[in-house]
Amino acid sequence: MHRLCCVVTSFSVCFLRNRDNSCVVMTSLLWLTAEEAAKNRGKVLSLYRQLLRSVNSPKLQLSYASRLAKKAEIKTIFLFGSEEISKHNVADLIRTGEYALSQLKQGKIPNNTTQY
Repeated sequence: MHRLCCVVTSFSVCFLRNRDNSCVVMTSLLWLTAEEAAKNRGKVLSLYRQLLRSVNSPKLQLSYASRLAKKAEIKTIFLFGSEEISKHNVADLIRTGEYALSQLKQGKIPNNTTQY
């Protein structure tokens, strides 16, 4: 049986105590480590560039001002997403970005509503 005694989220370290009171170190339970963030970096940058380029598609019936507003929205989403440290939330953001990209490539503007 393990007992949680301390969690340090910035380093993604969790100290657990065994029954004999010895301390066990568990790493990267829920939080994104530097190595995992580095693995996602290329995918995220590629997705960011593709989304910005796809807003310029002639398939989308957007005015110049609307295109600039959509680009600003994309930049804001990625700015706030860059501060995320949860593995699961980062994975969800990547999946959402891929879905939005697929919608833009079809000439549709992704909606903001969540569908269950």
